[in-house]
Amino acid sequence: MKNKISFFDKGNELVLSILDKLPISLQVLVKQFLLYAVMGIIAFSVDYLVYLLLIFTGVYYIIAALIAGTLSALTNFLLNKKITFKNNEKKIVLQVLLFITIVLISLALNAFLMYVIVDVILKGIGIPRTIVEVIARPIVIILMLPVNFGLNKCIVYNKKIYDALRNKKN
Repeated sequence: MKNKISFFDKGNELVLSILDKLPISLQVLVKQFLLYAVMGIIAFSVDYLVYLLLIFTGVYYIIAALIAGTLSALTNFLLNKKITFKNNEKKIVLQVLLFITIVLISLALNAFLMYVIVDVILKGIGIPRTIVEVIARPIVIILMLPVNFGLNKCIVYNKKIYDALRNKKN
């Protein structure tokens, strides 16, 4: 009996063969980014379901995006802390404050991009507004993925920041 190789097995082989050609430090970064993206898909599911629920119950789309983004951010923090960055930092209050700062910056950029896409770019193209609001959210989230990864990796989950603060106290 022949073993069937699925599309996903082929894709996995391709990704691994490409990764093997990269320097180790870049391999680690790419793997971490891909894991961040998977955690992001989970958080996006939370975000998008809450967003759709809110806009279909009459909540203004920007308010809905802010509420959904906040719940998604909490999901993202917990998943990325434990799984993506394997971060066991004990200074959780400082880490949460840094995370909240990043979330606020991200939410402001999200709201701005939502406005630009819904009320500027797609406003006059003849698509019903509800559909525009529905498709704008995933577009914005995809645009924000590399920005959020970089900010979280370099600031929130950066062990060097917390080590420096500990050394400064001593």
